[in-house]
Amino acid sequence: MMPLTSPTDEELTRRAQAGETGALGLLLARHQAPMRAVAMSLLGYGPDAEDVVQDAALTALRRIGDVRDPAAVGPWLRAVVRNAARMRLRVARETPGLEGLDHLHPCDHEPSHPERVVEQHAMRDWIWDAVEELPEQFAAGADAAALQRHHLVPGDRRRL
Repeated sequence: MMPLTSPTDEELTRRAQAGETGALGLLLARHQAPMRAVAMSLLGYGPDAEDVVQDAALTALRRIGDVRDPAAVGPWLRAVVRNAARMRLRVARETPGLEGLDHLHPCDHEPSHPERVVEQHAMRDWIWDAVEELPEQFAAGADAAALQRHHLVPGDRRRL
């Protein structure tokens, strides 16, 4: 009786490239710990690291045919994880959260308390109602610069 030996990475990679999904499953199981270590080194412990390892497994399923050196499938799988983790970090950096919106204020010189904003809008509407009620000869002479200083656009009820 012949002793049972586990297939090498090279053998499993060639079988996976030939379409044997069980061989790919064995490869992924064999390299799961190093793949997770790479993900955790870049993303820390948590669900993002697990997601990246799963994304890498799907990439391996689709792209196992791209492996040039079947004996070096371990480094290839870790590179796939590293690239997926970097993409996740890039997307997280490019997508601002609420803290990324701190620089957006209606007017930098005014406090942005809700009560103040409501007061400003009410005042703006009151001023425009008053200007519209003026006889046309007076309304036409309304000082546009003064209205703009109060953040009103002539002929419009919106803030600048």
